[in-house]
Amino acid sequence: MVTQRIVDGRSLLVLRTIRGLTQDWVSRTVRITTAKLSSYENGRAAPDLATALAISRAMGFSPAHFWLALSLVELAYRRR
Repeated sequence: MVTQRIVDGRSLLVLRTIRGLTQDWVSRTVRITTAKLSSYENGRAAPDLATALAISRAMGFSPAHFWLALSLVELAYRRR
C-alpha cells in the first residue's frame, strides 16, 4: 500500500512562520507534542487528515493553503 502525504512539512513551517506562531502554541492548541509538530515540519512524519485539519484551523488557514504554500516554497527553491 502506498501512502500519500496530505501535507508537506515545508508548508506547515511556512504558514506557521507567516502567522508568527510558535511550535509550542500550535502544538498545545492542536493537542499534539511539540516534537510531533517538529517531525511534521521536518518531513520525518506526516499528519493524518484530522490532525492536518486541526492544524489548519489553529493557524487560521484553509487547508488549501497547505498546497499554495508548498507551491510558493517550490517556486522559491527553483529561483535559487
